Amino acid sequence: MELAAAGAVATIEVDITDPAQLEVGHKRVVELLGPVDIGVFNGGGPPTTNLLQLGMSGLDSAYSLLLRPAYRFLTLLAPSMMENRNGVVLFVTSSGVFEPIPELGSSNVMRAGVTALMKTAASELADSGMRVMSIAPGRIATRRVQELDRKRAEQSGSSVEDIAATSAASIPMGRYGSPDEFGRVAAFICSSAASYMHGTTVVVDGGKLKGFLA
Repeated sequence: MELAAAGAVATIEVDITDPAQLEVGHKRVVELLGPVDIGVFNGGGPPTTNLLQLGMSGLDSAYSLLLRPAYRFLTLLAPSMMENRNGVVLFVTSSGVFEPIPELGSSNVMRAGVTALMKTAASELADSGMRVMSIAPGRIATRRVQELDRKRAEQSGSSVEDIAATSAASIPMGRYGSPDEFGRVAAFICSSAASYMHGTTVVVDGGKLKGFLA
């Protein structure tokens, strides 16, 4: 509703695990709104599991959900952006690409693959006029994070509130981030104010990651 109030909005539902549906969705967007200037890819969260328990079918499923559609998304948007010498493709990944998150084996692996995709594309497209970036959220208060907290509560016999409190205490800022806080950073990355940012990952995690990031 907020987007609709701001201007023209078209909602098109597609299954991103189906490359053909992605192509149809992209074609429909161009028909309705013209060439895409900003594309934000955010694959869903695969089931929680340890890496060795994932199995080949789980690995294939995570690939179809996260890495393959990210590549197709990029290849659909790049031609017009390169022709117009303008545009941004932003991939939403996770802080797990820097520090693997327990029980999110498939997400850690595939989102790291999306990061490698972004870095490679950024190198190849550096003089094209378009920009390619990633943004890595930490603990943002979304339905997905609530779902993860509920599962950990069930596994440990603790309350969801206790799990969330323990998780928040591990973050230097002492709380989960809000979707608006995350969204504002994404909007900045995609704006002309960030015109010299390219080929890197911006972390939005309240200071939780302790390592030195490249």
